[in-house]
Amino acid sequence: QAEVLYAISPADMVAILDDLGLAHEYLGDSTNDFLVTTSNGFKFGVFLTVCDLPDQPLGCLGIELLASWGVDAGKEDLAAQKANDFNATMSLVKTYSIDGDGIYMQRYVILDQGVTSDHINDQISEFLGMSVNFAEAINEATGMTLNGGM
Repeated sequence: QAEVLYAISPADMVAILDDLGLAHEYLGDSTNDFLVTTSNGFKFGVFLTVCDLPDQPLGCLGIELLASWGVDAGKEDLAAQKANDFNATMSLVKTYSIDGDGIYMQRYVILDQGVTSDHINDQISEFLGMSVNFAEAINEATGMTLNGGM
């Protein structure tokens, strides 16, 4: 049976990413921020959040999964609209655009009250599946080719 985590440490996250066969490195100086790369080269961020609070389990209570893609000039509005359409049909992730600077997909996993490591594995796997679906939807709507992430 999978271990129940009430908070997650960087070492726990490394073990989960290793379990999933995902390459990873720290982003900057923080051991709570990871750049993760799949076997096909897709990159996304994993950020451990809400960490080391008083009267809480030692570690972090949240995991943010974030992918981003650049948008071709002149296609920002169409990409933003497609992101909004995607949100209307998919509740697992949130997609958005910021001032035409790109499009983003985000998933937040909350560990309050405890979750299993299998649940976190599933959330990352589902996020990756949604990344493919989102990129395909944007590609179809705009004629752009989204790949690579981050």
